[in-house]
Amino acid sequence: MASRPLESFVKQQIEAQGGWDACVFERIEAGETQTAVAQSFGVSQGWLSRIIHKDTDLTQRFTAARRSRARVYAEEAKTLADDVSADRDAIAKVREQIGVRRWLAAVDDRETFGEQPPQVNVQVNVEGMHLDSLRHRMVEISRPLEQAIAEGQRADLKLLPAANSSANGADGSEASSGAVNGNGARGMTVSRQHSDSVTTPEGI
Repeated sequence: MASRPLESFVKQQIEAQGGWDACVFERIEAGETQTAVAQSFGVSQGWLSRIIHKDTDLTQRFTAARRSRARVYAEEAKTLADDVSADRDAIAKVREQIGVRRWLAAVDDRETFGEQPPQVNVQVNVEGMHLDSLRHRMVEISRPLEQAIAEGQRADLKLLPAANSSANGADGSEASSGAVNGNGARGMTVSRQHSDSVTTPEGI
Protein backbone atom coordinates (compact mmCIF):
# COMPACT_ATOMS: atom_id res chain seq x y z
CA MET A 1 0.00 0.00 0.00
CA ALA A 2 2.95 2.35 0.68
CA SER A 3 3.97 2.19 -2.97
CA ARG A 4 0.78 3.81 -4.19
CA PRO A 5 1.26 7.11 -2.30
CA LEU A 6 4.88 7.24 -3.53
CA GLU A 7 3.82 6.53 -7.12
CA SER A 8 1.19 9.23 -6.93
CA PHE A 9 3.74 11.67 -5.50
CA VAL A 10 6.21 11.00 -8.36
CA LYS A 11 3.52 11.45 -11.01
CA GLN A 12 2.44 14.74 -9.39
CA GLN A 13 6.03 15.97 -9.45
CA ILE A 14 6.43 15.09 -13.13
CA GLU A 15 3.22 16.81 -14.08
CA ALA A 16 4.08 19.88 -12.00
CA GLN A 17 7.50 20.23 -13.72
CA GLY A 18 6.18 20.09 -17.28
CA GLY A 19 4.90 16.59 -17.92
CA TRP A 20 6.41 13.31 -19.04
CA ASP A 21 7.86 14.57 -22.30
CA ALA A 22 9.77 17.51 -20.86
CA CYS A 23 10.75 15.93 -17.55
CA VAL A 24 11.52 12.35 -18.62
CA PHE A 25 11.51 11.45 -22.29
CA GLU A 26 13.31 14.49 -23.69
CA ARG A 27 16.03 14.10 -21.11
CA ILE A 28 16.44 10.44 -22.10
CA GLU A 29 16.55 11.38 -25.79
CA ALA A 30 19.36 13.84 -25.03
CA GLY A 31 21.46 11.02 -23.62
CA GLU A 32 20.72 11.27 -19.92
CA THR A 33 20.54 7.95 -18.09
CA GLN A 34 17.40 6.57 -16.46
CA THR A 35 19.17 6.56 -13.13
CA ALA A 36 19.86 10.28 -13.33
CA VAL A 37 16.28 11.05 -14.34
CA ALA A 38 14.83 8.90 -11.56
CA GLN A 39 17.11 10.41 -8.90
CA SER A 40 15.87 13.88 -9.81
CA PHE A 41 12.44 12.79 -8.54
CA GLY A 42 13.74 11.08 -5.44
CA VAL A 43 13.21 7.48 -6.65
CA SER A 44 15.35 4.67 -8.00
CA GLN A 45 15.67 3.68 -11.63
CA GLY A 46 13.61 0.56 -10.91
CA TRP A 47 10.78 2.60 -9.43
CA LEU A 48 10.62 4.91 -12.41
CA SER A 49 10.73 1.97 -14.82
CA ARG A 50 7.82 0.22 -13.06
CA ILE A 51 5.72 3.38 -13.19
CA ILE A 52 6.37 3.79 -16.91
CA HIS A 53 5.65 0.15 -17.84
CA LYS A 54 2.29 0.16 -16.09
CA ASP A 55 0.99 2.44 -18.84
CA THR A 56 1.03 1.32 -22.50
CA ASP A 57 1.30 4.86 -23.87
CA LEU A 58 4.17 5.76 -21.54
CA THR A 59 5.95 2.52 -22.48
CA GLN A 60 5.79 3.31 -26.21
CA ARG A 61 7.04 6.86 -25.67
CA PHE A 62 9.83 5.59 -23.44
CA THR A 63 10.92 3.08 -26.14
CA ALA A 64 11.00 5.84 -28.76
CA ALA A 65 13.11 8.02 -26.44
CA ARG A 66 15.62 5.22 -25.94
CA ARG A 67 15.96 4.77 -29.69
CA SER A 68 16.75 8.44 -30.03
CA ARG A 69 19.33 8.14 -27.27
CA ALA A 70 20.96 5.26 -29.17
CA ARG A 71 21.62 7.61 -32.06
CA VAL A 72 23.17 10.06 -29.62
CA TYR A 73 25.56 7.36 -28.40
CA ALA A 74 26.50 6.54 -32.00
CA GLU A 75 27.22 10.19 -32.76
CA GLU A 76 29.32 10.51 -29.61
CA ALA A 77 31.36 7.48 -30.68
CA LYS A 78 31.99 9.06 -34.07
CA THR A 79 33.08 12.34 -32.45
CA LEU A 80 35.49 10.53 -30.17
CA ALA A 81 37.02 8.68 -33.11
CA ASP A 82 37.38 11.85 -35.16
CA ASP A 83 38.94 13.93 -32.41
CA VAL A 84 41.37 11.42 -30.92
CA SER A 85 45.02 12.41 -30.86
CA ALA A 86 47.88 10.39 -32.27
CA ASP A 87 49.00 9.35 -28.79
CA ARG A 88 48.90 5.61 -28.23
CA ASP A 89 47.39 5.87 -24.74
CA ALA A 90 44.72 8.27 -25.97
CA ILE A 91 43.82 5.94 -28.79
CA ALA A 92 43.47 3.01 -26.37
CA LYS A 93 41.21 5.06 -24.08
CA VAL A 94 39.03 6.28 -26.95
CA ARG A 95 38.72 2.72 -28.22
CA GLU A 96 37.24 1.71 -24.88
CA GLN A 97 34.90 4.74 -24.83
CA ILE A 98 33.67 3.93 -28.32
CA GLY A 99 33.09 0.29 -27.33
CA VAL A 100 30.95 1.36 -24.36
CA ARG A 101 28.84 3.69 -26.49
CA ARG A 102 28.38 1.02 -29.13
CA TRP A 103 27.13 -1.34 -26.45
CA LEU A 104 24.77 1.28 -24.99
CA ALA A 105 23.41 2.06 -28.46
CA ALA A 106 22.77 -1.64 -29.07
CA VAL A 107 20.94 -1.95 -25.73
CA ASP A 108 18.64 0.98 -26.54
CA ASP A 109 18.06 0.05 -30.20
CA ARG A 110 19.05 -3.50 -30.98
CA GLU A 111 17.44 -3.50 -34.42
CA THR A 112 19.62 -0.62 -35.61
CA PHE A 113 22.86 -0.95 -33.65
CA GLY A 114 22.84 -4.53 -32.40
CA GLU A 115 24.82 -7.29 -34.03
CA GLN A 116 22.60 -9.01 -36.54
CA PRO A 117 22.79 -12.82 -36.70
CA PRO A 118 24.15 -14.17 -39.98
CA GLN A 119 21.45 -14.90 -42.51
CA VAL A 120 21.40 -18.44 -43.78
CA ASN A 121 19.85 -18.96 -47.17
CA VAL A 122 18.28 -22.38 -47.43
CA GLN A 123 17.15 -23.44 -50.88
CA VAL A 124 15.10 -26.55 -51.28
CA ASN A 125 14.94 -28.13 -54.72
CA VAL A 126 11.59 -29.88 -54.56
CA GLU A 127 11.85 -31.18 -58.11
CA GLY A 128 15.27 -32.68 -57.44
CA MET A 129 14.04 -34.29 -54.24
CA HIS A 130 11.11 -35.80 -56.12
CA LEU A 131 13.39 -37.21 -58.83
CA ASP A 132 15.74 -38.66 -56.22
CA SER A 133 12.79 -40.31 -54.51
CA LEU A 134 11.59 -41.83 -57.77
CA ARG A 135 15.12 -43.00 -58.56
CA HIS A 136 15.40 -44.76 -55.20
CA ARG A 137 12.03 -46.40 -55.72
CA MET A 138 13.05 -47.65 -59.15
CA VAL A 139 16.23 -49.14 -57.67
CA GLU A 140 14.25 -50.83 -54.90
CA ILE A 141 11.80 -52.27 -57.44
CA SER A 142 14.52 -53.46 -59.83
CA ARG A 143 16.33 -55.41 -57.12
CA PRO A 144 13.54 -58.03 -56.68
CA LEU A 145 13.26 -58.32 -60.46
CA GLU A 146 16.98 -58.94 -60.83
CA GLN A 147 16.83 -61.49 -58.03
CA ALA A 148 13.90 -63.30 -59.65
CA ILE A 149 15.67 -63.37 -63.03
CA ALA A 150 18.84 -64.71 -61.42
CA GLU A 151 16.90 -67.40 -59.58
CA GLY A 152 15.14 -68.38 -62.83
CA GLN A 153 18.46 -68.67 -64.63
CA ARG A 154 19.85 -70.86 -61.87
CA ALA A 155 16.73 -73.08 -62.07
CA ASP A 156 17.19 -73.45 -65.85
CA LEU A 157 20.81 -74.42 -65.35
CA LYS A 158 19.78 -77.12 -62.88
CA LEU A 159 17.27 -78.57 -65.37
CA LEU A 160 19.75 -78.77 -68.25
CA PRO A 161 21.69 -81.92 -67.07
CA ALA A 162 18.46 -83.84 -66.50
CA ALA A 163 17.15 -82.90 -69.94
CA ASN A 164 20.45 -83.89 -71.58
CA SER A 165 20.49 -87.29 -69.84
CA SER A 166 16.93 -88.00 -70.98
CA ALA A 167 17.81 -87.09 -74.55
CA ASN A 168 20.94 -89.25 -74.44
CA GLY A 169 18.96 -92.21 -73.11
CA ALA A 170 16.41 -91.97 -75.87
CA ASP A 171 19.10 -91.79 -78.55
CA GLY A 172 20.88 -94.80 -77.07
CA SER A 173 17.73 -96.85 -77.11
CA GLU A 174 17.06 -95.98 -80.69
CA ALA A 175 20.64 -96.81 -81.64
CA SER A 176 20.50 -100.13 -79.85
CA SER A 177 17.22 -101.09 -81.44
CA GLY A 178 18.60 -100.05 -84.81
CA ALA A 179 21.67 -102.17 -84.25
CA VAL A 180 19.60 -105.16 -83.24
CA ASN A 181 17.28 -104.74 -86.16
CA GLY A 182 20.23 -104.24 -88.46
CA ASN A 183 22.00 -107.33 -87.20
CA GLY A 184 18.85 -109.31 -87.37
CA ALA A 185 18.22 -108.26 -90.94
CA ARG A 186 21.76 -109.04 -91.92
CA GLY A 187 21.55 -112.42 -90.18
CA MET A 188 18.39 -113.24 -92.01
CA THR A 189 19.99 -112.34 -95.34
CA VAL A 190 23.05 -114.45 -94.68
CA SER A 191 20.89 -117.41 -93.69
CA ARG A 192 18.82 -117.02 -96.83
CA GLN A 193 21.91 -116.97 -99.01
CA HIS A 194 23.33 -120.02 -97.26
CA SER A 195 20.04 -121.86 -97.65
CA ASP A 196 19.91 -121.12 -101.34
CA SER A 197 23.45 -122.39 -101.83
CA VAL A 198 22.73 -125.61 -100.01
CA THR A 199 19.33 -126.53 -101.42
CA THR A 200 20.18 -125.95 -105.07
CA PRO A 201 23.59 -127.52 -105.68
CA GLU A 202 24.71 -127.72 -109.23
CA GLY A 203 24.37 -131.17 -110.83
CA ILE A 204 21.69 -132.67 -108.56
